[in-house]
Amino acid sequence: MDFTMIDLFFDLIRVAVGVADSLSRVPTEDEWEQLFDMANKQALVGVCMSGVEHLPYSQWPPMMLKYQWIAYTSSIEDTNKTQIQQCEELTERFAAAGFRTCVLKGQSNGELYKVKRAGQGKPVAEDLGLRRQSGDIDLWVEGKRKAIVRFLRQTGEIGEVVYHHIDFHCYEDTAIEVHTTPTWMYSPAKNSRLQAFFAAHADDCFSGAVKRHSGRPAHRFNVPTWEVNVVFQLSHIFRHAFNEGVGLRQVMDYYFLLLQRADRADMIEANYALGDGHRLEMVLRRLGLYKFATALMWVLGEVFRLETTKMIVQPDEKEGRWLLDEIVNGGNFGHFGGTTYYKGGTWHSFVQKNRRNLRLLTRYPEETLWAPAWRVWHFVWRKVCVKL
Repeated sequence: MDFTMIDLFFDLIRVAVGVADSLSRVPTEDEWEQLFDMANKQALVGVCMSGVEHLPYSQWPPMMLKYQWIAYTSSIEDTNKTQIQQCEELTERFAAAGFRTCVLKGQSNGELYKVKRAGQGKPVAEDLGLRRQSGDIDLWVEGKRKAIVRFLRQTGEIGEVVYHHIDFHCYEDTAIEVHTTPTWMYSPAKNSRLQAFFAAHADDCFSGAVKRHSGRPAHRFNVPTWEVNVVFQLSHIFRHAFNEGVGLRQVMDYYFLLLQRADRADMIEANYALGDGHRLEMVLRRLGLYKFATALMWVLGEVFRLETTKMIVQPDEKEGRWLLDEIVNGGNFGHFGGTTYYKGGTWHSFVQKNRRNLRLLTRYPEETLWAPAWRVWHFVWRKVCVKL
């Protein structure tokens, strides 16, 4: 991996999110091609286009590449508009059947993508929500799994049923994951606490007020509260460290999530109290996420220049450097190089995943040691116990 290119890519990200005005140097034509490729692999083409637009003229990419970038970004915006409409349609469809829903990640995260840039006299707000590159639609549905599956079969075609979601096919152009819970932990004790946390805050997520995207009509779907998102998305990124690898899009999501509450108080000094009276630090420690949070905060400071006062815990440089190395070598950067792509059958995939997870043993021993047992249990659960 060319770390000079990684640094240049981080420069472009900083310009995109409004914390820098230019790149540290002028890229060559070949380097611009590499930057576009890196943005594509990290699912950040649209957001990085905003960075390109705000570069000084002397640092612009080759014109043909810029046109290609613009066209790709336009396609991302069109896809987001379609998925926003689909989220509304799904919400209405489930509501008509008596199910309350909440859109996770994807389109709900787009609401967070607000950038303040220096203007004449006062900062100028820029909405990057439509440029966030989404994949599928993740819809958290309230109710028992069997009842949800029964309804899905009546309205469309279901695919794989796993512990936390059901693959649902009702649109040709969009994959849908219907969640019975937002995410999970391998450790039974930690997972029990996490599911209790989601249950305690579920009503606020399923009955939240309609959100309005700046400059766009109000959308008729619920999104998680900040209190749920700050735990859910951290655990989601943590889960990626054990599976596909951590990507910068997930890290960027968390950056904008923290900015949403950063103007209220010093996040660390306030140690933001969750709605049920538990302090955030206590919740993270009970879930085994505190150490990972310290690493993520350092990455947010290093890559996105997030101020310490806007972080939820004190950053840890040692843990953060490890996580950044994971992102560069084993996350989406490494994924396209084959380091996190599991080949072969079920048994071979099982061995590969657990062998790769051994690198996490000294940092997260409980979750690492429980992972093989959880995967065996989940295999049996899907084959024998799920009679839906």
